[in-house]
Amino acid sequence: MKTCEKCNCIYDDVFEQCPRCNKLPLIGRFEKFIFAAILTLILGIILVFVNFKIALIAFGVFVYFAIIIPKKFPKEWKKASKNSMNMQKTVALQNFSIIHIEGIKNTDQNQKCILKINSEYLSFEDNKENCIKFIKLSDIENLCILEEIEQTVKNKSTIGRAVVGGLLLGGVGAVVGGLSGLNPTMVENKKYYLEIKSSKNPDIIIASDNKTLKNIKNLVLSK
Repeated sequence: MKTCEKCNCIYDDVFEQCPRCNKLPLIGRFEKFIFAAILTLILGIILVFVNFKIALIAFGVFVYFAIIIPKKFPKEWKKASKNSMNMQKTVALQNFSIIHIEGIKNTDQNQKCILKINSEYLSFEDNKENCIKFIKLSDIENLCILEEIEQTVKNKSTIGRAVVGGLLLGGVGAVVGGLSGLNPTMVENKKYYLEIKSSKNPDIIIASDNKTLKNIKNLVLSK
C-alpha cells in the first residue's frame, strides 16, 4: 500500500502513481476477467431456480474462468492473492469518533473526525470518509493522555472561572476569575486529549472522552 503526498489517499502499490490524482484506469484485463467470472457465478446461482440445465452451463463457464485466470495472469493472480491476505491482516480493528485539536494540515480545530486503526497504520477521515492523514504504527514514538481541569465557581452574585493545570495551548497553570459573595460552589469539568508523537509527522492532538482515548492508546501500543 502507498500514500499519495497530494491527496493523502491510500492506494495499491500495483499503481506507480496515485489513481485519483493522475486519473489512471482502475480496471484492466485481469479485473475484467475476474468480474466476468463473478458475474457468471451469480448468474448460475440465479438460474438454478429457473432452468437447471442452463445453470450448469453457467457454472461450467465459471469453472473455466477459475482455471484459465491463474494461468493467463500468473503475476496478477499471485499479487491479488497476496493483497487479499494483506487486506485480511489490515482490516480496521476499530473506528473511533474523535475531535481534531491540532497537527493535521488543512483540518480545522474542533473538527469531528473518524480515527481508524488496523495492524499497520492509523488513519484520520473527515465526515465524508476522505482520508486526511495517515500514520504508520511503526513511526509512532509516544502516546500521552493529557487532562485539562476547568473549575467554575458559582454563587449568587458572580461566576468565576479557574483553569487548572493547563497542559495544552500555552501551558497556563491557573487563570482565576474574580470571585465575590459567600458560600461559593465549585463545579469541575474535565477534558481529555491524546497527543500522538511520531518520527515523520508533526505532533497531533485529538480530543474525546477518557475511556475512548485510553482504548486508542492501548490498541496502538498492542500492535
